[in-house]
Amino acid sequence: MTRRPIRVHIGELVLHGFDPLDRHSIGDAVRGELADVLGAGGFADAPAMRIPRLRAGTVRAGSRRGEGIGTEVARAVQGAFRK
Repeated sequence: MTRRPIRVHIGELVLHGFDPLDRHSIGDAVRGELADVLGAGGFADAPAMRIPRLRAGTVRAGSRRGEGIGTEVARAVQGAFRK
């Protein structure tokens, strides 16, 4: 069975309360983690869908920065897809 590629387009990712210098590392981590969790989470076999707005909730940064925050954001997005 051939798996279809998963394509996710995020027009805008709104983050409040984070250091602007972390924006690129957060974005890169979100991209990489979403590829991992959505690919492994059974979404590759899901029908095509279009979601105009997805509210993934609140992510608490704690002492994390950049990559750690991006990973948590991607997991929150995955959880919102499953609801």
